[in-house]
Amino acid sequence: MREWAHDCAVPLVERFDSGHLDVEPLGAMVGDAPVVALSEAAHLGAEPLEFRNRVLEYLVEDKGFTAIAIESGIVESRAVHDYVLGSRSELASVVAAGFSWTFDALPQTTTPIPAMPARSISTASTFPEVRAIRMRAAA
Repeated sequence: MREWAHDCAVPLVERFDSGHLDVEPLGAMVGDAPVVALSEAAHLGAEPLEFRNRVLEYLVEDKGFTAIAIESGIVESRAVHDYVLGSRSELASVVAAGFSWTFDALPQTTTPIPAMPARSISTASTFPEVRAIRMRAAA
């Protein structure tokens, strides 16, 4: 096990220009995969969610992903889905209504959401053949 971990470990370092974790080394692992699944070892921890957010940002901006499934109820997640597609709702009410199981209480949960409508709209208008970013529930 130790040898496997040593051989397969991919070091990730913080970029000094942005303060973000450089997740580009994950790109080789992702390759051309149409689906990437992420999980965290514990809920309610800031660091795993911050890492997830950085990976989501990378997947959308650099790898061209257009769909994100979130751990929430399908009915609740509709508020986030609509917001990402341009709803004029207030972010605080979208988060309160759109995330179940108290995930709305975590500031890291909301971090990727405000930029998504702009990305969805600009992607759809600049590249009509590319779908806008979508948010769905995956419980």
